[in-house]
Amino acid sequence: MSVTQAFNTTTSMGRLTLNVLLSFAQFEREVTSERIRDKIAASKAKGMWMGGPVPIGYAVEDRKLVIVEDEARTVRIIFATYLELGSVRALTDRLQELGVRTKLHHRKDRSTRGGVLFSRGGLHQLMRNRIYRGDMVHNGKAYPGEHEAIVDQELWDAVQQKLDENAVDRKIGRNVREVSVLAGLVVDEHRRPMSASHANKGTRRYRYYVTHQDHARDKQAWRVPAHDLEQIVIGRVREHLADLSRHLDGPQSAGLDHSIQAADGAIDQLSSGSPQRVRAAVLALIKRVEVGKERIAIELHEGETGGTTVLEAPAAKVRSGREVKLVIPGSEEEASARRDGKLVALLAGPMASASASSLASRWPTSLPLTDVHPRASVAMRASVSSRRISSQRLSTESSRRR
Repeated sequence: MSVTQAFNTTTSMGRLTLNVLLSFAQFEREVTSERIRDKIAASKAKGMWMGGPVPIGYAVEDRKLVIVEDEARTVRIIFATYLELGSVRALTDRLQELGVRTKLHHRKDRSTRGGVLFSRGGLHQLMRNRIYRGDMVHNGKAYPGEHEAIVDQELWDAVQQKLDENAVDRKIGRNVREVSVLAGLVVDEHRRPMSASHANKGTRRYRYYVTHQDHARDKQAWRVPAHDLEQIVIGRVREHLADLSRHLDGPQSAGLDHSIQAADGAIDQLSSGSPQRVRAAVLALIKRVEVGKERIAIELHEGETGGTTVLEAPAAKVRSGREVKLVIPGSEEEASARRDGKLVALLAGPMASASASSLASRWPTSLPLTDVHPRASVAMRASVSSRRISSQRLSTESSRRR
């Protein structure tokens, strides 16, 4: 068949011919793309530069990366300053104060790209780029490159260790004011993940664990108060560890000193007032928290025996509009500790007015207001001012005269 040959696609033979041609065309595209990927992978394994945005500190000459000393000095300053400050945010502020900018790229159409202030994400990516160690990376594997390194091994290792430590800090919420200690561990009874969320009202923040919207299309979303769930889960785990410590610390506890110390240490860490330490302990102890209609299942990581431990705590499911809330029972001491003083004051006003209105309705209306009556004593009985008693009396008399 020639390129210019025409065939009729209204017949079965014509449609067969068209499908055969389309299949061969798709096959040719896939073979070509596979050859290109294999060529790039082989060249990267040899350490060759295969194109793309040129990182700051280098320029391309004869398809090879060569060091630009002025830009390389900037890269070394970035690495050393981060090691000094210990924070990407502080490093970003310092570089903005110094006016350090990204590499300026000139395109063929005479437009430019770059030359702007460094962002936090750009700095983090720069300090993770193994090109500055003289390596070429492809599909997560690093190969020795043909270009020279800008950063020495000692400085590189120190910066990578600091970045890893800060990544752990973000995971356990060490730099966060209020930590959701169960974040990433909570699922509902349908095994749908529940993410940490919050709502602000004035200066107060209310935290929740909410079913993610992507998983709440078929069934109702769940919303659980974060503070109550965290308290009941941590309290139940502490009880379990205390029981475990008491059982181990007995006459047959020979050779179990390590397990006893581990249980006592976990209890101390969960009892500490630091949310960051509690978060670290929770990640080490708890594998998953499943919130059900009538219970909370707490699955712990496998211990030395290899068995899985599941703890349970009571709970009650309550509907609230389109969402489902979970009421977690607590003791009277916990309820009094969470009593809102402002709410009590707001409720006290209407209750006092209702008491005053009841007393005023029973006040003898045959006597005028100018007569001498012990309004102060009535006000004392109602725990309100005498002025409020007078207003209630006036409203009662006006309504009865009508």
